[in-house]
Amino acid sequence: MVLAKIQHADVMKCQCANEIGSMDCHFDFPRYDLIAKSPALKASFTGTLSYSHALVYFSTSMPKLSAILVDDEKSSRNVLREYITRYCPDVTVVAEADSVQSALLEIKEHAPDILFLDVEMPRGNGFDLLEQLEELPFETIFVTAFDHYAIQALNYSAAYYLLKPVSIDELIAAVAKVRAQKEKNNSAPSTRVILDNIHVTDKQQKKIVLPLLDGFEVVKVEDIISCEAHDNFTDFRFTSRPKMMICRNLKFYETLLEESGFIRVHKSHLINLEHVVKYTRGKGGQVTMSDRSVIAVSSQKKDQFLQQFEHGK
Repeated sequence: MVLAKIQHADVMKCQCANEIGSMDCHFDFPRYDLIAKSPALKASFTGTLSYSHALVYFSTSMPKLSAILVDDEKSSRNVLREYITRYCPDVTVVAEADSVQSALLEIKEHAPDILFLDVEMPRGNGFDLLEQLEELPFETIFVTAFDHYAIQALNYSAAYYLLKPVSIDELIAAVAKVRAQKEKNNSAPSTRVILDNIHVTDKQQKKIVLPLLDGFEVVKVEDIISCEAHDNFTDFRFTSRPKMMICRNLKFYETLLEESGFIRVHKSHLINLEHVVKYTRGKGGQVTMSDRSVIAVSSQKKDQFLQQFEHGK
């Protein structure tokens, strides 16, 4: 199995440590310092190699993942297939499709592990395809040009997605996450949440997938009272469940939830305006939330916060 392509190599030492879902290989030699990464491989190797524009091979007992590529642009499929072949050797592309209808036939025939799905296609989008399937036994990696609403929908569901032009590093990372989920037999509900949200017009009624250290939680936006920053993590407070530490930073959720009635009132606090029950004046002031928690409003955020109520939220 191909691990990595080594350029300009003299004699080098390679040491690879086992990790679940990823493996880093550190190469040390006189003139260069390379770190070749190949997620989703499990191997243990120590040795001295002599290569020049060579390919390094490792054997692994992991079964390959089957994949179908769905994109109306043949050139995009060709690029993605080439990247998968070269950089994701544990994935085999078993079929391609250029439309919703042809994709339905290929999925039925091949029952893939992964569906690489273009969001926007001329005759029906990727979400239309998923809505026509009774079961979703595969993991979906969405592929999309930058579109605000598509990205918003994917982030709500914590879905795996790649922006065009596809980044090799992001492709490798997405495949590694899928592999890890399958090894744990712990499929994320991302695709189902996307479909549940498609026809919901009240953004407080939408569902959001929150990644935890040991899995994930699916909640309705209306049940989130506030979010508090803790370094690269965020504490969520809810109406009817215990506080949770979520594995993303507060800035991510500020961007994601601002269109659903959330506002940053402090560098450490994001609140759901639907749960504000009282405001107390002061330099910045403070708000009392529906769970009786009291949150400071910074002087820099005070005017922006008060304007939300002047405009009727």
